[in-house]
Amino acid sequence: MVDCVGGRLHGGLVNRAGESCVAQRFYFDLTDGNTIIRDEEGVEVDDAQAALEQAEAAVQEMRVDGELAGLKGSWKLLVRTSTDTVLAVITIP
Repeated sequence: MVDCVGGRLHGGLVNRAGESCVAQRFYFDLTDGNTIIRDEEGVEVDDAQAALEQAEAAVQEMRVDGELAGLKGSWKLLVRTSTDTVLAVITIP
C-alpha cells in the first residue's frame, strides 16, 4: 500500500513522493451462480492490486476459520468496485 501522510492536494491525501493518494472501497461478494451474499461493508485500500491481495487473504482466513466448510457446490468470491464493476473472480475450492 502507498504510505500516505499529512498534506492535501486537491482534496486527496499526498504521499511522501507528492503524488495523490485516495483510498478506494472494494467489496467481496460470495456467489454460487444462483445465490449472492453481498458484502455491504467492503474494505478501503489504495488500489485494485491491494483489493485482490485482501480478497485472497479473506479466502484464506475463511478457510482457516472453517467458514467455507459448509458451502456446497461451486462458490466464488467476486471482487467489485462501489459501482458494481467486477474486477476479479476467485474460485473457492
